[in-house]
Amino acid sequence: MNHIIVADDFSVNRKILKSFLKDMKELTIHEAADGFQVIALLEQFDIDLVLLDLVMPNKDGFAVLAEMKQHEGYRHIPIIVQSALTQNEYVTQALRLGAYDYFHKTLGDSLLEDTLVLKVRNAIHSYSLYKQIQEELKVKQFYQERLRQDLHVASLVQRRFLPDNIAGSMFSIKTLYRPLHVVSGDLYDYKWDEEKQSIVGYILDISGHGVATALITSALKSLIEQGFGQCNSPKEKIEWLNQAIMPYCYEDFYATIICFELNFTNKMITYASGGIHHFLYHSDRKWELITTPGSPIGLYENAEFQQHSFPFRDGDEVIFFSDGIADLLERPVVLPTDANGSIESWRALCEAGKVRDDVTVMGITIKKE
Repeated sequence: MNHIIVADDFSVNRKILKSFLKDMKELTIHEAADGFQVIALLEQFDIDLVLLDLVMPNKDGFAVLAEMKQHEGYRHIPIIVQSALTQNEYVTQALRLGAYDYFHKTLGDSLLEDTLVLKVRNAIHSYSLYKQIQEELKVKQFYQERLRQDLHVASLVQRRFLPDNIAGSMFSIKTLYRPLHVVSGDLYDYKWDEEKQSIVGYILDISGHGVATALITSALKSLIEQGFGQCNSPKEKIEWLNQAIMPYCYEDFYATIICFELNFTNKMITYASGGIHHFLYHSDRKWELITTPGSPIGLYENAEFQQHSFPFRDGDEVIFFSDGIADLLERPVVLPTDANGSIESWRALCEAGKVRDDVTVMGITIKKE
């Protein structure tokens, strides 16, 4: 049932207008003799249309129009204004104030009746569509907010997977982790192996962004926890993960990874690449961009990977990073004097919106004895 207001200070006019609309059974018609009564009815009922006389005592139609258009709950209710044929300037003023349509009370009765019924139907239909769209927007906004909350929780869970920064006696590790959106397709980890006297770790980058990528990343975290402990070297870990990741690589999904080990017994860094081809090494006061071959994992079951090693010294630094940083590096590489300064400069770029990818950076400083 649609509720409309017929507002006119002459009761005979209200009676005539109601008679024109008598065949519209879906209408409930409320009468108002002045603007104050119109506002009272708006407060009392869910009104779908107002037929508004512009010239009324106490509070005229223009005042009602202005008040309705300023009220959040009433501003979209259609208003059809009525005026005498000689009051064209009133109609123009009303349309400027936001009236939906108008009619002249001096039209012949039959034409006025036909015209008014069509105008009323059109106005109510238009308002019905507006309300329907608003309801759909409310539902959409509700689910968008739920999604935002869910993504926020997922982001917190992802961060709980990640290890804390380390400041030990032999080395320190500082990281930068910035998802492009709320959740990330990057994953990293490092551990101290007491038996080997080694830092072992990796950075993993799943292709794509968004929820699907984040879910695969979370699944791989559990998978890596189970499998990497059975592998002795970075190369063996990548070979094992290349096979294990296959069931998770739907459509265009694949992953890139770099695994490493810093052995403090023999002072050797050993690494293998599965698609992350670069890292930075700082020694003798200069940075070197190390390039290492290796195909992404999850694409080819028989992919081959290589392992490389070189010695490190006290005071050296190494920075591993995902693809989000690779595009920022210039040739030749010019960076701040230490890993911490580099990470902070990249953090500033991320916060300024200069990076269009998930970012993970891991800086390892070998301390001097």
